[in-house]
Formats: sequence, structure tokens, C-alpha cells
Amino acid sequence: MSFIDQRFLVGWFRRIDRTLLCLLLLSFGLRVVLARQGGQGYFPDEGRITVSMNAIRALQEGKRRVFQQLIFSTADHLGYKVAMLGPVWAAAKWHWGLPVLAVLSSGLFSTGIVLWIYALARRVGAGLEEARWATFFAATSCSLFYWSRHLLPYDLALFFGLACLYVSLHPAPRWYHSLLAGVLGFCAFVTYNGYWSFVAFALMVHVIRAWPWTRNWGQFLLRTCGATVGLAGPFFGLLYWAASKEYYLLSSYLEFSKSINQGDITDGHRVIVDYLWAAEGGLLLIWLACMGAFFFVRWQGGVPTESRSRAWLWLSGTVALSLGLIIFSNFSENFVVYGRLVRQLVPFFCLLSGWTLGYVCRHMHWRPKWFRAAAAVIIVAIAAGNFWAPLRQRFDFRRRAEEMRNAYRAQHKISLDRFLIIYPDFIWPAPQPYDLPPHEELLSAPHPLHFRPLLYEGFTRKQREIILTTDIRSRLLLLKH
Repeated sequence: MSFIDQRFLVGWFRRIDRTLLCLLLLSFGLRVVLARQGGQGYFPDEGRITVSMNAIRALQEGKRRVFQQLIFSTADHLGYKVAMLGPVWAAAKWHWGLPVLAVLSSGLFSTGIVLWIYALARRVGAGLEEARWATFFAATSCSLFYWSRHLLPYDLALFFGLACLYVSLHPAPRWYHSLLAGVLGFCAFVTYNGYWSFVAFALMVHVIRAWPWTRNWGQFLLRTCGATVGLAGPFFGLLYWAASKEYYLLSSYLEFSKSINQGDITDGHRVIVDYLWAAEGGLLLIWLACMGAFFFVRWQGGVPTESRSRAWLWLSGTVALSLGLIIFSNFSENFVVYGRLVRQLVPFFCLLSGWTLGYVCRHMHWRPKWFRAAAAVIIVAIAAGNFWAPLRQRFDFRRRAEEMRNAYRAQHKISLDRFLIIYPDFIWPAPQPYDLPPHEELLSAPHPLHFRPLLYEGFTRKQREIILTTDIRSRLLLLKH
């Protein structure tokens, strides 16, 4: 390596924020550990990765028509199915298991979400301390963590959504920034349709920042047209191309939008609060306290305009997305609010809380280092408790139970009908009741649905109560004569 190369690398290493680097490495490491413990394929929605697998197999066999039909015949998570073609091909070529596929499809982009939080804070003028606090909150958020073990599109879509917001907040955007913001919004929407409201907010911010504050109608129209072309151009191009191949994606999109009906459709306001409390616990209280502190600081006055506008931006994201979920569920009854939809709010909570703690630390005159250390310890303690539940989850009970059953049968020469495995798989809509005869318990483990945030993915309030009041432990039983 030449002296010039060495000097460049040393300079780059000195410039990089080492606190950010540590947070990213720790976040990614935890996600790798989570994925290695399994859980891939547990949810019925994870079956869509099979579509990508079958499509790659069809392409390798020269069946291009079958490949197109598998990918483009239905609109649900279309972008995810396309994005997974590369990882699926690599996994088949090098014989990677599902945990590696989960790291590539979810864990990597989940870590990218943490990085985008830092980048967004810095984009709008936040100092290092504020950006680090925001990133720290994102790295310790459980709702941004536990999906990374599954083969689902939520992390990838939110990654694209945050990238769209980052480009939208460019301080001096040109026409190609508006176009790129629209294209990234399209990628987020087509990857997971449920994040359309996040895309709408990001592009709306991009347009509104040109007017009414600057009163620049030319910029307003340029940003509107650029973002619209970037978003709608690829979308309608996709619809046109698919229709030419006799794949009618528009009708598929409309049908899919009507299928978001599992749960209480007028319970959106309750699900937002209940889910965040179930997933984040004490961290939600800290976020709300930081929000209240912002209003107190704002009321006291003395906050610079630039800093104040930054905080209002994050607060408006939280409020706008919450109102969107409530309006389209409680009032218009278009769809049910799920936990995976509520997690769109988390980046804005993290950014606003980062602003508050950054402001407090900058203006604290009495032992700010002790305050920073105490706040960090409290947040880490809460996060450790939240992360412990998904980290200890096991999804392989059926395999373990069958292995024990076979070994027990071979040793004791017992008939197969003497064994009963209960609740080994995903439960929906409610646990099947068992009237158990006298039995001996050979193996037992907590069911994955003991992790309460999962109960806000398509379950009604009554179904959640039934699950919480039923013994849903996964068990292998030996029935007595």
C-alpha cells in the first residue's frame, strides 16, 4: 500500500465518528446473533421469499415466462420479491442458510436505519451530540430490532423511506434531488405498501420547504413536478409494462389494500399506544418526556430558530403519521393498524428525543458528564430488558419435540399415538382449546407469541386477551393409558 493510500485511510479514520461506528457495529452484531437463533419462516407472510426462490430456479431453467409470472402476477411486496432475487441467488450458489439470508434481507437494512437516523439529524444542522443521542435511541429501540431476524420487507422499505426523507431535506436541492426523492419513495412503497404515509410525508416536506417559508413559487413547482415524476413515473411505467405482459397489477394493488382487515379496524389510536408500550416499555416514557421537555423549552423561549425548526420537523412527523393511521382506521375504516405500521413513528421519536437531550446537555451548567452517563445507563438498561425477550425466543420447538419423541419411542417402544405436540407453530386467530387427558410433560418451551409486540400483527383485542389468558406454552406430552 502506498504512502498516499495510508495517509488517506488514516485521515478517513480520524474524520469518522467513532461513537457512530461503535453503535453501528454493536447494532449489526446483535442482529446477526438474533438471525442465527432462527425464526425465519415463522410468519405466513414470510412465504413470499419462496416466490423469489422459485423465480430464480425458473430463470436458471430458462423459463422466463414462469419467472415473470411469479414476480409480477401479484402486487403484494413486489419490490421485496425483486430485491431478494440477488440474495436468494447467492444463498443458493454458496449454500447459505436462512439466517444468512435474514441478515442480508433484514439485518443489514435494519442497521442501515440506525445510520439514516444519524444522517438525518446531521442533514438538518444537528451537532454531533444531538445526532449521537438520536442514533443511540434508534440503536436501543426494540421495534427497530426484532423484525431483523425475519424474511420480511419492513426494514428494507423503511430504509428506502428514510433515504427518501434524507434526499428531501437537502438544503439546496436541484431538480435531480426532487427526482431522486420520488424514486426512493417509489422503492419504499413498492417494497412494502404499508409505508405509503411515510413516503407522502417525506415528499410533502420536500415540497413545503420551498413554500410558504421562502415564497419561492418556482422552487415549489420544480420540487412538486420532480418528486411527482420520480414517484409516479416508475409506478405507472411498471403498471404499463405489466399490463403489456397481461399482469394487471393495478387491480392487484386495489385487492391487496382491502385485505388489511385482520384486527379491530376502529382501534388504531389504541394500537399505537399499546404497541409502543409493549415493544419499548420505559423507552416510550423517555421519548414522551423528551417531547414534553421540548414544549417546556419552547415555551421558555431562547431556542435558536434553526434548532427550533428542526425539532418541529421531527414532531410534525410523529403527529402526521399518527393522525394518518388514526384517520384511515378509526374514521374512514380503510385498514387495520398493525405494529409494523406503528414503527414508522419510531425514527421521529428518536430524532426528537435526540434533539431534547442534546439541548439539555449543551445548556446544563452542573455536571453534564454525570447526566450523560446516567441517561445512557438508564437507556441501556431498558433496552437490555426489551432486547432480552426476542433474543431468548425459540422457533424450532416442533423439530426438537419430534427428535425427543422419536428417541423416546425407540427407547421405550411406545406407539406414536401416545404423543401429543401442542402449540408448536404460529397461532391464529386464537389458540385451539385442548381437553387433555392424564399425561406426562416431556418437553416445554415458551411460545413465540409470549413476546407481546407480535400480538399487534393482525389480532383483535379479544384474540389478544384469549392468548394472554391461555397457557400457550409449546409442549410435548406423553398421554397415559
